[in-house]
Amino acid sequence: MSSLTPSEDLLDCLLLKPLLLFQAPIVVTWVSCPAFTPDTNSKKRSMSPEEEVVFHELTHTLRRSFGLSAIEATSAVPSADCSNTAMPLDRDNSSNTQTINYFVKRIYTSTIPTPTTMQIWLHQGGPGLSGVAMESVASFMAPFFPSAVFYVPDARGTGRSTLTVCNNNEEITACTNRLQSLYNGDVKAFRTTEVAKDMITMMKYLKINGGGSKIALYGISYGTYVVNRLLQLEPNLTDVNILDGSVPPSNDVGINDPVTTEIPGTINFFAKCAADPFCSSKLGANPLQLAQSVVNKFRSSQCVAISATQIQVYTLYFTTQPDFAPLATALFYRLNRCNKDDQKWVLERLSALKNFLPPIDSVVNPSKGIADNNIAESSNFINFLITYNELYTTTNSNATSTVVANAQQNYPMFENSYTGYTQFKTVWSIYYTDPCDLTYASNVRGPILILHGDIDTYTPLQYASEFTQGLSNKGNNVTF
Repeated sequence: MSSLTPSEDLLDCLLLKPLLLFQAPIVVTWVSCPAFTPDTNSKKRSMSPEEEVVFHELTHTLRRSFGLSAIEATSAVPSADCSNTAMPLDRDNSSNTQTINYFVKRIYTSTIPTPTTMQIWLHQGGPGLSGVAMESVASFMAPFFPSAVFYVPDARGTGRSTLTVCNNNEEITACTNRLQSLYNGDVKAFRTTEVAKDMITMMKYLKINGGGSKIALYGISYGTYVVNRLLQLEPNLTDVNILDGSVPPSNDVGINDPVTTEIPGTINFFAKCAADPFCSSKLGANPLQLAQSVVNKFRSSQCVAISATQIQVYTLYFTTQPDFAPLATALFYRLNRCNKDDQKWVLERLSALKNFLPPIDSVVNPSKGIADNNIAESSNFINFLITYNELYTTTNSNATSTVVANAQQNYPMFENSYTGYTQFKTVWSIYYTDPCDLTYASNVRGPILILHGDIDTYTPLQYASEFTQGLSNKGNNVTF
């Protein structure tokens, strides 16, 4: 976690750029692979109708950015190739010669376009998520760009890029010691700066080797943080940059922090319900108060096999995950009434979602171990590593305890739901500083478009305003 000010950090961050020049040439081999990675149930992942509307508009915005006229999608079925390229583990540590695999999937219409005029990169959020969810986005957009190739990377430490995780129920200290030993004490090499350098290296390789001279870069959530880091190091590399669901480089950001994102996001979610006629007709004029009463009721007795702690954790999860948000209101409506049909509904839904819900023990008492939700492409270890060192700047465990205690006092519904959060901060032992933290990219050649939903409960709307102001102050062409 950086304690430097943005002005102090900037020069040191820019000094990292020359280190890329001394990297040995990479060898990239592409092999045919499916355009879609099956989910844990071996089903093809797809976008919702609402997502298709959003990305259809984004597609035409991107075409306009390159001076292209609007077209309808071709009927070609997207094809894909995959590469797993060796990258240095830590370009800033010459004494460590280890390498990692960097997985990238390229998606295009039918055959590789000749010539390829454009690289379009899509970077997933997280931190700790692979690029799997972006494959459906690339496949949807590719038919609108017949001369472009879409690139979807797995950030280092996730998915197929040397997946780095704690084993399920592995005690956290044992896990961090094991991984530190595995990487010769250099787990910090999975930091955002190296994530950005992997992408820079591949972009430059493709530019030289016919992969497209123009580059568009899209990042969502934590991916916007990665985009900013790449632009810090290479402000002249990309032609168009799109930041969706901003995570600015600020010491106020706390992704996955119950105080700064999850609890306020949940409060905002129930406020939206109160303002909606249909939702308030089911949960009343004060949905948060009803939710609180349900939690209190389940602390003493349960009409169905779900604990008050489960309700708390699932509520925070549902209300900050757009795909699951509707379940939060339905869950409380059912639990408040709790007849036989409601009990059956609750158990069936939770059973169907068991592979996606956070393990209760790991949330409430994460010092016992980090579970990875049974989703092979994600890494909660990478999530915690980057979150605690770059996105959440409170290192003092006593200060953190006070902040969490105050939040729980202000929002009693969440009392005792994060007792393990402060325990985790106490046992977490891997800390690092990065000179690129807390700074905004400056004098970027290409325009920057910032998108943000006004009901985004995971990355608050004020983050987008903060990102816009920070980038504008650095001489960038920013549109929000």
